[in-house]
Amino acid sequence: MLNKLRSNKGFTLIELLIVVAIIGILAAIAIPQFSKYRMQGFNASANSDMRNVRTSEESLYAEWQHYGKTEYVAALPGAGAYGAGALVPATPLVAGNICIISTLDNVATPRGLQIPVGNNITAMASSDATGSSYTLATKHLQGDTVYAADSDSTSNYKMTYNATGPIGLAPGAQLTAAYVIAPTTPLDQYDGTANWVKM
Repeated sequence: MLNKLRSNKGFTLIELLIVVAIIGILAAIAIPQFSKYRMQGFNASANSDMRNVRTSEESLYAEWQHYGKTEYVAALPGAGAYGAGALVPATPLVAGNICIISTLDNVATPRGLQIPVGNNITAMASSDATGSSYTLATKHLQGDTVYAADSDSTSNYKMTYNATGPIGLAPGAQLTAAYVIAPTTPLDQYDGTANWVKM
């Protein structure tokens, strides 16, 4: 019995090194692909929320004949004055994953609409002084693409980060008001603007 146990062999060092090399090659291929798929998921979430905010803007206009802008929670109807600050908030609006769009109706009554947005999504919208036009932008915090739209066009736009440019916002950077171009009727503000690409 002792002789049988001594004759049993394990894996050789060469066999173990070959297995480790194969696992290393597979990991080198899979990890970048996984990162790419994660980035695509983050960007898809921001794109989806941009379309949701756009639909909500149109709903607000259909109901009150005015487009809205993103506001802080304090600026919701009944909680504070509308339009106390600039057309676009100084910082992106993420309040419990609710994007608040606020406007004034035809008799100057504040009206608002709450829009759920995805985790780590920042959304900003701006309307002109008469509420007849809007622009908006969204970005996922870990994404590398900013998505935008203008009420004067059915086109949607995107700006993808390019480190050599630098163009756009890198992953980890939050959306800023600079990506929400002030709206002007009847011009599409993003069409022909540098670095914005039609989708």
